[in-house]
Amino acid sequence: MQPGAGPFAEALFSFDVVSHRSHMGELNPWSRQMRASASDLVRCAAALFTMHKTPLDLLSYVDPSENIAVAIDQMLSIPDPVYRDELRLVLAARSLPPRCAPLIGTDLRSRRRLAEAISEAATRFVLPKQQRIQSFLATTSATATGRARSGDIDRMLTRLHPSIRWQSPWLTISTSDRVPRSYVSDGGGITFVPSALMSDQPILVRQLDHSRPWLVFYSAVNDLADLVRVHMDPNGLDAAARLMGQSRSDLLMTVAERPGRPVKELAARVGISVAAASEHLAVLRHAGLIEGRRDGKSHSHVLTPVGASVLLAGQESTLHSSGDPGSSPRTSTTAG
Repeated sequence: MQPGAGPFAEALFSFDVVSHRSHMGELNPWSRQMRASASDLVRCAAALFTMHKTPLDLLSYVDPSENIAVAIDQMLSIPDPVYRDELRLVLAARSLPPRCAPLIGTDLRSRRRLAEAISEAATRFVLPKQQRIQSFLATTSATATGRARSGDIDRMLTRLHPSIRWQSPWLTISTSDRVPRSYVSDGGGITFVPSALMSDQPILVRQLDHSRPWLVFYSAVNDLADLVRVHMDPNGLDAAARLMGQSRSDLLMTVAERPGRPVKELAARVGISVAAASEHLAVLRHAGLIEGRRDGKSHSHVLTPVGASVLLAGQESTLHSSGDPGSSPRTSTTAG
């Protein structure tokens, strides 16, 4: 397991969200905000990275664990014939509008323009919440590693993602067209890399150095609670608090972070009495923001899509304030 995809890889995966292939569909309010805030440059670049078609393969040539500046240097250093072949495969599978022409040339100037788009996506969608992403993915990776050490590899892989199966020496992945494809391990190993922003289907990458492991990127976001953990800035709860009151806002966030926990535990974490918590939770249930579940005498709660939307609705300003829409972030200009 790898702790998580780096900012360069997450920026590429964010393009898939901008291209309307949003993970969890319309249940993901953050994806709608990403699409609304994307610049024309980012939208053009996104057309090259839609995962349900042939995406432009940069991850075979770039170390996904590197920071954004180093990764872009590696991208700009891809040999021209190799980059030209990769781009030709992508353009054979789709047509781009004329306004996107500056990104799809094989010259270094076009590649630098694409690098600007990747840097802008990272600046807007990834870096402002990089700490939360890293924390979330580190926890996901540690959990999966613990399951692997228990000895049941196939069960661990299934828990990673239902589209992944392992039966030594074959790894089978059902891709975006739902067709299972199998790959045989050639002794170099396989590294599983969780992502917070990629779409719902895993992808497999063969690194340029064939002595290094294959990389399997998969989405670690499985439900609405995961979406909130990744995308919700705890400092941005003021709007929710003004709407429903501080205690109810805190309870809603706690349900998102710790779904299925009993009322007594939720009350303790928020710092209110069980009776007050029960009253506030009833209001949140009646508003459709949470859903109650009963298991015997135990009563617990989980977030609903409406509740996730309320928590995430105040975050759009974070996207718009992360960079000047009228300018492109500065990128490296090292020539390959």
